[in-house]
Amino acid sequence: MMSLKERFTLYEDAWKKFGATAQMDMLIEEMAELTQAILKARRNGMVFSYSILEEFADVQICMEQIGEQMNQLGSSQDIRSAKNKKLEYLKSLVYPDV
Repeated sequence: MMSLKERFTLYEDAWKKFGATAQMDMLIEEMAELTQAILKARRNGMVFSYSILEEFADVQICMEQIGEQMNQLGSSQDIRSAKNKKLEYLKSLVYPDV
């Protein structure tokens, strides 16, 4: 299993080798494949499938890579703030009487 340091070094090297546009395009492609896997599983009466797991892993890898680039640009606080706001909204939907 790859260490966290090795993984983030790989992300950085891939970003440098392939470029931002290609890596963002890869995220779009992987998200589309995840969408397809979810829809196919639902058509077959399933909630999850191995295809969903595989595509979810691909999307997570792309998201981690892009998240690391955002962190390097100093956006980590902005990301945390946006995420906290969205989590608070979800909390209000799940626990409306709190």
